[in-house]
Amino acid sequence: MEELLRKYIIKNYRYFIAICVVYYLCPILMLLGNDVIVLMSLSIKYIPFVVLITSIIFASKNNFHLYFFCITAILWIPVLIIKFDFIIIMIILFIISLTGQLLGMIIYKFLNR
Repeated sequence: MEELLRKYIIKNYRYFIAICVVYYLCPILMLLGNDVIVLMSLSIKYIPFVVLITSIIFASKNNFHLYFFCITAILWIPVLIIKFDFIIIMIILFIISLTGQLLGMIIYKFLNR
């Protein structure tokens, strides 16, 4: 288990940190900000974009891994504690991460022929 943790998660920590920053910064700004509509629209635009780009980059360097898009969904759980209505967003981000992984896998196979 320790080797698995070291090999997959600790080695690729920068991808998870990028996703965590976007996941937790946008909802906190929505709670603290006065103009919730603008912040909500920004988070609806930028969080999926960052998840897609991060998934593509991750998969193009490491190939397809099941744990990555599961972790993108698991990282959203603290946001669900704040507001449970965001579960639909969690499912959408899971699908976006899966799509990004598939695109990255195509790039990985193309680059490593």
